[in-house]
Amino acid sequence: MTDFKVEFENRFYTTFLESSEVTPERVEVKVIMYGTVYAIWKDKNTGKWNNHISKFELSLGLLKAVGEKLDELLKL
Repeated sequence: MTDFKVEFENRFYTTFLESSEVTPERVEVKVIMYGTVYAIWKDKNTGKWNNHISKFELSLGLLKAVGEKLDELLKL
């Protein structure tokens, strides 16, 4: 598991990259923040990060901040 910090609205969030899967169309990632698993994915055509529809979803601003860090970390 890889950990990294995300800054959003003057707060720092310790985030853990639990798993990732890359396909030709998208990148699927599971991250853990404060004991909650969030499943997110990036559409390679649009370059946009999205929440999987589930019980727990990141706010749009936090999703963007986490996505930017993942782009840097995973070299996307």
